[in-house]
Amino acid sequence: MFVDAKITSKHLKDAAKRTIVAYVVEGRDDLKSAAEVKADETDDAELHAIAFAIHELKDKLAEFRVICDNEFVVSVITTENQKTAHKRPILSHLLAEKRENPGIRVEPLEKQSGAQVP
Repeated sequence: MFVDAKITSKHLKDAAKRTIVAYVVEGRDDLKSAAEVKADETDDAELHAIAFAIHELKDKLAEFRVICDNEFVVSVITTENQKTAHKRPILSHLLAEKRENPGIRVEPLEKQSGAQVP
């Protein structure tokens, strides 16, 4: 499954910003969705995208890989960085969800070169 986040009008000082997160499961047209979240920074937006996908899919799929193009975000999740988790509540929530669902893995996009993603 692939996730992504987009902050609209990020570089416009006076414009209203919106952050959209989304996921899509390859080969499953019925498993894709998007939502608006509160996040002003790219890393937070990506964390929200992963949390959104896990929340939506944990009861629909027993196991899955979340593929993210933000290496920092993947790193803090896979290392379960508690220092960063204390600063970002969404990360604490995400790590708890991942501990409760051991069949969920988060991997960087670059690791997937040529591989099939469930």
